[in-house]
Amino acid sequence: MAKKKEDKIKRLRRPGEPIIVNSKAYGKHERAPRFTYTPRTESPSLKKFSDLNGRVNGIAKAINDASKPFRQDIKDGTMWSRLVGILKKDLNADPELDLRFLSNFEFRAKHNFSRFYHASLSSTLGDSKLTVEINSASADIINKYKASHYEQTLVIVFINKEIATVTNTHSRIFPVVSKELPKKRGVKQKYLYDTNKDAARFDVPLDTTTILIAVKCKPLKDGICKNPAGSAFAVLEVIETAFVEDERAES
Repeated sequence: MAKKKEDKIKRLRRPGEPIIVNSKAYGKHERAPRFTYTPRTESPSLKKFSDLNGRVNGIAKAINDASKPFRQDIKDGTMWSRLVGILKKDLNADPELDLRFLSNFEFRAKHNFSRFYHASLSSTLGDSKLTVEINSASADIINKYKASHYEQTLVIVFINKEIATVTNTHSRIFPVVSKELPKKRGVKQKYLYDTNKDAARFDVPLDTTTILIAVKCKPLKDGICKNPAGSAFAVLEVIETAFVEDERAES
C-alpha cells in the first residue's frame, strides 16, 4: 500500500531574513531582501501620478458622499469612474483646483437631465448669501410615467480648501400642466409645458471656495414617485468664489 505523502508545513519568512531563490542560471541560493543595501527610490513621474490619484480620489469622494442621499433611486455604476476620469484629466492639465468644468455633470449618464426636464438657473453671490433662481418644466417623455406633478430639489454643496462639504437643499412640488401643439402628419403628438419659477437663498459658510448647484427632479403620481426611472439629477452650475471676488475687485 502506497504511503500517503505528508504535507510539508512551510515556515513564513520573517522580515530581514534572506530570500531563497531558485534560478536556472545560479541554482538554488539565498539573496538579501530588496532595498537592504540600496535605498528605495521613487521616480518623479510615479510620485506625480500617486499624488494626483490621491488628490482626485479625495475630491471625488467628497462629491460622491454629498450627492449620495439624493441618488438612492438613481442607479449608475459608471458615476464614480466618470467623475474620477474627468477630475484626473483636468487636474493633470492644470493642478489649480477649479471645478467649473463639472457644470452639466450627469449623475446618471444614460438619462440626461434635459431628456426629462428643462431647467435654467441664475445665481447671485454676496454678503455671505447665495441666491438661486430657477425656471423648470417637464419634457414630453414625462408622459410615459403618467405624472401629475414633479418634485424639484435644489442641492447646494459648499466645498472648502480642505475638501470638506456642507450640503443645503430646497424642494418644491409643481404640477405638470401642458397643452397640445399643432400635430403634424407622421409626427408624434408634442406638448408645450408650463414653466415653473422658484427661488431660494442659502447661507454660505465662511471658508467656502467652491459651490456646486445641482438639481434633482422626479415624477409624482398621487403624491408618490412610483417610477424612479423618470428621475434626473445633474450639476447645472459651479461657482468658484475666488473668481467671483476677482470680478468684483475689477469692477
